[in-house]
Amino acid sequence: MSDSHLTSLHIPVDPEPTSFRLVVLFAFLGGLIGGIVLADMIFRWGVCSLVGLLIGIAVGAILTMLTERFLKPIWKSNRFVRVTPDEIVFLQGERVKRAINPRQQVNVTQWRFTIKRRARVEKGWYVVAIALEQDDVYLPVYTLVSPERYEAMSSAEQFAELTIRPEDLIDKNSKGTDIRLSGTQRQLYIAETARGLDGVEMLPDDFEIFLRYLHNNFYRWMP
Repeated sequence: MSDSHLTSLHIPVDPEPTSFRLVVLFAFLGGLIGGIVLADMIFRWGVCSLVGLLIGIAVGAILTMLTERFLKPIWKSNRFVRVTPDEIVFLQGERVKRAINPRQQVNVTQWRFTIKRRARVEKGWYVVAIALEQDDVYLPVYTLVSPERYEAMSSAEQFAELTIRPEDLIDKNSKGTDIRLSGTQRQLYIAETARGLDGVEMLPDDFEIFLRYLHNNFYRWMP
């Protein structure tokens, strides 16, 4: 069924839930400690040996890779975004966390910024986000895409570039620099702060389906 004929959406969010990331972290730490101890038992280098540490890091990395490979396909988030003609809500299980009424006016902010450090994705990828706001209730949704994928998005030109991130502002203020954001950048900064606090991540395909549904059904307030 095409997006234009969908009566509602129910999209899972957070492809890598916090609980999954903690398990991956513990897998690495367990492999690190286990590798160091095992190296000491076999070679008697001592737990402070540099070679033992390298072996521990290697074991931790292998255990992390195996954990991600086998658990990621089956470790599902219990958070969703549900969109109908009458409501747009963030769900945790069946519990509504936040909701807005799309039949009333909704303020829309769309932005992107470049990832400066390699983390879950490559350095140079984009965070592409949209925030729906009504009566001070924010529903920020975002995805992570490569520059090539971003350029291929049909609505790419609608996402303004955020040039100052919250951490950048903190760094500059700490040096005594007076930061005065322009009107547009201030709006993007506020939306990005909301995303950082409680934004939900979608896979790129789901994010584009979400955008198309909003454009097709809420063109009164969607840009």
